[in-house]
Amino acid sequence: MSVGSAGGFDSGEWLERLAGDLPLVRLNARSAAELVTSTHCSARRALDAARINKAKLAERLGSIAEPGQSPFAIGRGNQFEKAVKRDEFSKMLGLLRERGVDTLTVDIVSLRDDIPYNGAKPDEVLAARAKKTREEIVSIATGNAPAGRILDGAALEWDIGGTKVRLETDALAWWVGEKLRIVEIKSFPVEWGQI
Repeated sequence: MSVGSAGGFDSGEWLERLAGDLPLVRLNARSAAELVTSTHCSARRALDAARINKAKLAERLGSIAEPGQSPFAIGRGNQFEKAVKRDEFSKMLGLLRERGVDTLTVDIVSLRDDIPYNGAKPDEVLAARAKKTREEIVSIATGNAPAGRILDGAALEWDIGGTKVRLETDALAWWVGEKLRIVEIKSFPVEWGQI
């Protein structure tokens, strides 16, 4: 383990050693969110940051892990996304207008069309989309693009424990008053009054 001059250590190397020979997983929206919100469990955060396949770790420890996200939840989310995007986002734009947001100058930039998904090279596609997403948001922030813009197929990128994490999003960037708001479209079922 390498120790820095300030007495620190190389977190990427430490996480790699933690993973050992366990298979690694790509961080996705769910695991990145869990990494940020699981502050009550340091062990869980270390496993997530090291990208350890927790199901394989559980098997190695003699437990059977529960399967991943419900296909029904994924299907429901996909249906919601299609409904929101139908007719050039008309339902969503209607909701924004009802709340007093100016949608007259809105435009839609489809990064899905400009940088199509390639299953053989998902990281390259998401890296290109993340670069383009940054450029588009800077254009809005500097006044070089309309105040309201929908980035369909945008991607966000950040570093977690020395690993680049890229997530595809459906982003809306909008000036509201003096603040630039960037929003992701998500569906969450409400059951018994709870999300």
